[in-house]
Formats: sequence, structure tokens, C-alpha cells
Amino acid sequence: MAEQARLLRASLLGHQNRDAYYEAFKPDGQHGQGASVPPLAALSRKTSWKVQTWLHPDFGMRVRADLEEEFQQASRDRHAIWERSRAYGSAVVKLLSRVS
Repeated sequence: MAEQARLLRASLLGHQNRDAYYEAFKPDGQHGQGASVPPLAALSRKTSWKVQTWLHPDFGMRVRADLEEEFQQASRDRHAIWERSRAYGSAVVKLLSRVS
């Protein structure tokens, strides 16, 4: 059960950090193409792109080019995360059934 809890925690941290993959950009008319908008100095990168896309309706959001491969791997791992959460739940149910 401890191993399943560790894997589930790692999955949760990955889910919480998913916004770090994105950046704000100014589209040039082609799908996903355009110039990156530099992050606002007073804000973190994650908060910056959210504020920029909210304040500037002409700005878009896309996956950062330097994190594209990591983003694709995280997308492929979603099913594994789901399986980890089910395995953790099953381990807890087994543990609780032994206690009762």
C-alpha cells in the first residue's frame, strides 16, 4: 500500500504541475503559429500566461516548444495514473477489510 501511495503522490504532483507546459503567444493567423509572449516579471511563468491570455483576448495559449516531448509523455501516462489510483483504492479496501 505504501508503494501505491508513493506512486499516487507522484501522479498528483505531475497533475498539479501540468500548467507549466503552457505559454502565452500572439497568433499570426496560422493554427498554433506565432510569437511567444515573454512572461510578466512579477509573476511566475504559470500565472503569467494565465493573466496574459485573460487580459489580452488576442493572445493564445500553447505548449512550450522546449517542453513538447515531456508534454507528450505526460499525455501518454494519463492511463497509468488512472491505474495507479485504482490500485491504491484497491489496496485501501483490502486493508480496511482486514481491520473489520
